Amino acid sequence: MAGYSIEKLNASNYSSWSMDMKFVLMERGLWEIVNGAELSPEKAENLDEDLREYKSRCNMAISLIYLNIEKDYRKVIETFEDPVLVWTALAKYFRPDSRSFHMKIFSELVECRIMPGESTSLYAARLSRIYDQIRKIDGTFSEYYISFQFLRYLPSHFDGMVQTLLRLKSEDFLFKNLVQEIAAEEVRLDLRSSDGQALLAEKMPIKTRGREFKRTERVPEVFIERSSRSPSRRGGFPNKARNRSQSKRADTRQNERRRRERSPSDRCSNRSERCKSPFSFFISACLSEKGGLSDWVFDTAASHHFCRDRNLFSTFTPLNSEKLTVAVDNVSFPILGKGIILMKFGSRTIKLKEVMYSPNLRRNLMSGPRFDVNGATFLGGRGEVKVQQHNTTIFRARLKNGIYYVFPSLSKHDAKHVTFAAPTSVNDQLCLWHKRLSHISPSIISRTCREKGVVGLPDFKDIKLNCEPCRVNKFKRVSFKPLNEIRSKKPLELLYADIWGPSQTRGKNGELYYLTIIDDYSRKASLYPIREKSDACYLIKRHIEREENLLGRRVKAFRTDNGGEFIGNALENYFIKKGIKHELTNIYTPEQNGVPERYNQTVVSGARTILDESGLHKSFWTEAMIYFTYNWNRVCHSNQIKSPLELYIGHKPSVRHLKPFGCLTYVGVPKPHRSKLDARAQKGYLLGYAFKTRGYRVWLPEKNKVIETKNVSFDENKFYGESSGAVMGTIPYNTTEIIIPSSSRSYNEDIVRETSPVSDDSLLHTTDDKDPEVGLRKGIWLRKPVMRSDKSRRDIYFYEQGNNRRLRSLNDVKTFCLENNILFEPNLFDFSGNNDFEGLVNDNSDSQNPHCSLNESS
Repeated sequence: MAGYSIEKLNASNYSSWSMDMKFVLMERGLWEIVNGAELSPEKAENLDEDLREYKSRCNMAISLIYLNIEKDYRKVIETFEDPVLVWTALAKYFRPDSRSFHMKIFSELVECRIMPGESTSLYAARLSRIYDQIRKIDGTFSEYYISFQFLRYLPSHFDGMVQTLLRLKSEDFLFKNLVQEIAAEEVRLDLRSSDGQALLAEKMPIKTRGREFKRTERVPEVFIERSSRSPSRRGGFPNKARNRSQSKRADTRQNERRRRERSPSDRCSNRSERCKSPFSFFISACLSEKGGLSDWVFDTAASHHFCRDRNLFSTFTPLNSEKLTVAVDNVSFPILGKGIILMKFGSRTIKLKEVMYSPNLRRNLMSGPRFDVNGATFLGGRGEVKVQQHNTTIFRARLKNGIYYVFPSLSKHDAKHVTFAAPTSVNDQLCLWHKRLSHISPSIISRTCREKGVVGLPDFKDIKLNCEPCRVNKFKRVSFKPLNEIRSKKPLELLYADIWGPSQTRGKNGELYYLTIIDDYSRKASLYPIREKSDACYLIKRHIEREENLLGRRVKAFRTDNGGEFIGNALENYFIKKGIKHELTNIYTPEQNGVPERYNQTVVSGARTILDESGLHKSFWTEAMIYFTYNWNRVCHSNQIKSPLELYIGHKPSVRHLKPFGCLTYVGVPKPHRSKLDARAQKGYLLGYAFKTRGYRVWLPEKNKVIETKNVSFDENKFYGESSGAVMGTIPYNTTEIIIPSSSRSYNEDIVRETSPVSDDSLLHTTDDKDPEVGLRKGIWLRKPVMRSDKSRRDIYFYEQGNNRRLRSLNDVKTFCLENNILFEPNLFDFSGNNDFEGLVNDNSDSQNPHCSLNESS
């Protein structure tokens, strides 16, 4: 499902926002819930399942509305849990049924006028929207009013058409008819204008060598506008003799007034439709001989800012593939670069971004549309244009010789000292490895290089890197207090554990929490996404058993907070049986368990950063955190000269295989799955490193599933959000397909399996002996015996809890587990009709009966 970005609701845009939000909800299939057309299911075959689905959709609708509201106004709906009430509350708040609001709507109708450069169709649409609001207030409001308002403020070149429309009969004088006629006339006038300008350009070419305009043929008078039959101040045809005579006289106000009196046709208002020159400031800037290096012109026709002085740029990026082309005699100028220019107007400094650099221009241009896009407004009159934002004047453009000039204060920069936006090769490499290592701090990367903590990482020095995703997503108000010193002398002497959550967004497998287990000696982290806090007990047991078997040591102490998931009888009995000291923190003192608390902040900010950069949906947060932890264990931290993984297992890890999270991949399609004419690869996006094979985890958007494969190539500069512009919704995906099997390889060259989804093995695997259960969640099964009608035998069926699919044989169970990423444990499934047990089944290591109801692990 595609994701769309709309402007968030604020005090002034409810009308447009409500319409945008309506179509977003319709696209998600949620609008009928919001408007009350779809009610909660009361009678259905699967009532519980339908009711859960309905509540889930209600929550999704409320979340969509809430997240598309500015923070200052979210409190309006914070207390509501019904989407209908949420929508109604917003309407009452922003569209109150009061006379003050009615007066505001009527004022908007009276003040609604066509904007400069706006098409008549858009003008009519704005009027129509206001009319619809007034009709809700007064159903008897006549359509005549908006018809007259529409015709009243049309540009002067529609005057003849307006007179014709005013003579229509009453039954034909309808708003929609007027809009159609005016739109057709607008198309005709635009076509005629474009034909006239094309012929004018053909008849009057330009001498590119002398940079002068010259008449070569007589042009039909119909194509020459009034201002272009006399020397124009906005890019017309200059008279050389007159220019020479004028240059000899002082440019005083008296002489200027005399020239206007002698040449009435020269008086050309900047806002008059009749006085438009065939050439805009843009062409004038390209071709006119007048203008100094510091001259800046405010032009509402320019699509970009343009500058001809290289030394004015504070940052600069060279370009060699773009050209600026003027549609007169095919004159073209190269764009040699772009960058940022700082301008000072009094005490206010503004930053012009994406300024194009071309030394062949004769004037510098400030683009009006660029300011408009960023929320600026223009107020013109009496020879100047004020550019304002939030009712504050930013600068003024003053009329001089028919052109609006701007006079900023500029500080020139020496070209060799200008900061280049295009980084050097060293910074470029550092930026790439910064992405590959989950946006870990550049200082940590440099320290890892200095200590030679890994194999395959280039030798970076202490280089500062300005990473926008890090600054946006890792911003923090205050820092944590310094952590306690390392108490242990060997791995597994002390383990820390903590649970983070619940997350506002469920993971792809329904996860809301994650469990963190950190070794005190090495600070190696293991992270497990889980659905419920009760899953922590099972995972802690598995983690301890596996790590003790891996290192040949025993866990001595295990520190947690006083959460209920850590102080249950099941975990306490396990610690007593293993001889492990369970250390608990005091209530409301998380500082005593500061190691996992601090890591939670680190992993969340890191995952948020790589998710933001990748463009993937937030439901991939589990994959992002697993990916981040994988990389975190392979860099040297502030108080270490070795990476956590090397301290933990004694071997130096390799980072040669690392790639940026969410980058574009091309996955090879095996021969059995394609024909000779089919594509040999398919697009995917990297989620991390394989759990059970030597390769990578790749998400395939077209199939909406995750595979593990080695047969893959990467484009590390393209990400999901950049390539498609869409965001995937929270649709469960399949993670079971494995393309390339694992093969034996040395540890330094292999990809270490450190990640794991919900309710399963540790995030970190540090040997080549793969646990077949890694990457799979543990299922909860129900056994139900059913006696046949003839009482000849008893049929046995198994169900996964929360799923209505009936499993009749061990093969059915195996297939179901593969399809749903569930751990297949054949010893749990007894299909013998002699056993009449009915209820919850689970694997209890302390019980000989595999079909007893177990509550200990939950």
